Amino acid sequence: MSKRIASDVTLQHDVPVPMSDGVQLVANVFHSFPPRCSPVLMSVTPYGKDTLPDRRGMLLMRLAGTRFGHLDCSTWTGFEAPDPLFWVRASYAVVQADVRGMHKSEGHAGVLSDRDAADYYELIEWAASQSWSTGAVGLLGVSYLAMSQWRVAALRPPSLRAICPWEGVTDLLRELGYQDGVPETGFVGVWWCFRMEPGHNRRFPMNENFPADRDQHPFDDAYWQAKRPALERIEVPALVCVSWSDHGLHTRGSLEGFERIASAQKWLYTHGGRKWETFYSPEAREVQRRFFDHFLKGEP
Repeated sequence: MSKRIASDVTLQHDVPVPMSDGVQLVANVFHSFPPRCSPVLMSVTPYGKDTLPDRRGMLLMRLAGTRFGHLDCSTWTGFEAPDPLFWVRASYAVVQADVRGMHKSEGHAGVLSDRDAADYYELIEWAASQSWSTGAVGLLGVSYLAMSQWRVAALRPPSLRAICPWEGVTDLLRELGYQDGVPETGFVGVWWCFRMEPGHNRRFPMNENFPADRDQHPFDDAYWQAKRPALERIEVPALVCVSWSDHGLHTRGSLEGFERIASAQKWLYTHGGRKWETFYSPEAREVQRRFFDHFLKGEP
């Protein structure tokens, strides 16, 4: 279904995207009106491409010890995803997809699985081949939407030109499951019970229960190794955000990612403010825009 959501922006809602194994993922596509070929900014989310930061979400995040702050974004912005109105008006197409097995996408959901990374690869190449695309794709998103970027960038999709992982764990064992060997007992339970488990597609059982699996794997074994991105294989330009106020979750992993990726062009953005407030702030968005304009459009 296609509809105008602003005088200059069109939304194609619930676009089916078939994967190589027959599973169908579902995406929203935002592009300009009148239509024109544009580079693509993409995010893939477990939280629902149609889920916006709301009062319930803010309450749940407060229970986990975090705050949203002031969000300077349109009402079409998915949770932790780029604002489609801002980016379409900056001459990009925006694709936001539900990850496998979550919300409207088919399949069995996991957490940063190999299949999720393969799906992301296929989504990138699908977007690059569309009539509204120039063939250049960039990735942008916060937290889980950053963590998934590390995984797919290591696979080197041909059409992927740049990534912007905005505060994203790179080692789930040491940064999410356990902190220096101590089980994480605050955020993980709230995140799983109120964000992940309720959002999975009820037609398909989930492939894993992260809190239970975490408890069954207290050491660095194959379970954790399978979720760890091959950072040294990442060669595309990267704008990496590190927050000094996110110790206990993303700070260490974001720095580790920046240091270890093999990209010849890697930019570092740091801050000490609130995660989402900073991501959507005019200053941060201007840095993001300059980065993508350079690597997806070839601008100076």
